[in-house]
Amino acid sequence: LDLHGRILEWRVKHHGRNHTDVAKSFNGMAILHAKLQRYEEALDYYYQTYEIFNAQLGSDHERTLAAKTNMANVLGLLNRNEESLSTFEDILQTVTAAYGEEHSVRADALHSMAVVLAELGRKEEAMEHYDEAAEIYEAVFGNMHRSVANTLNNLGVLMEQLMLFSDAVRKHENALRIRITVLGEEHPDTAASQNNLGITLSSLKRHKEAIAHFEQALLGRESVFGKRHRLV
Repeated sequence: LDLHGRILEWRVKHHGRNHTDVAKSFNGMAILHAKLQRYEEALDYYYQTYEIFNAQLGSDHERTLAAKTNMANVLGLLNRNEESLSTFEDILQTVTAAYGEEHSVRADALHSMAVVLAELGRKEEAMEHYDEAAEIYEAVFGNMHRSVANTLNNLGVLMEQLMLFSDAVRKHENALRIRITVLGEEHPDTAASQNNLGITLSSLKRHKEAIAHFEQALLGRESVFGKRHRLV
C-alpha cells in the first residue's frame, strides 16, 4: 500500500488530479483494499477511478465500464444490493446504447444483475437475466464456451432453489458437458458442476446417479487441492 500510495502522489503531482494514469493508481489502490476486505476504502478508490475515466474517456469506454462494474461488485460485497443493482442497470443501459443487444459486455452486465437480483430474493427476474445472458454468450462465443457454462451453472443453482429440479438437471448437465470439454475432468469448475448435478439429482431421489457425480467431484477436487482441503 505504501508503494502504491507514493506512486499515486507522484502521478497527481506531475500529471494533475484528472489524468488517466492517476485513475490507474486509484484502481490499483482499490484492488489492494478489496483484497484486504477493506471494502469501503475500495469503493471510494473505484469511484475516483470511475470519475476520471468517465471524464477523460467517456461513459461507454471499456475502462469506465470496468470501473463502474467494480463499484457495483463492491456495493454487493457491502450488502448494499439495491445500489449495486441500480449501478448495474446504468451499465446495462450504457452498454446496450453503445454496443447493441448482442455484445459480450452486455451479457456480463445481465449476468451480474442476475446475481444481485437473486440476493434480493427476486429469483424469477434473476432467471430471466441469466437466460438472456446465456443466449448472448452462445451467439457471441458459440455453445462450448466457459461463460456459457458459468451462466448455465448459476441458472441451475437458482432453479434448484426454486425446486425446478428437472430444469436444473438439464442446465447442470449442459454446464458439465461444456466444462469437461473446455476445462478438463479435473478442473475445479468441472468438479463444482459434478457436485451441483449430484445435489439436484439427489433432490429428485435419483441417488445412484447423484453418488456417481459426487464421487467424480471428490476425485477432481482431491487431484487439484489434496485430501485435506475444505472443498474435499
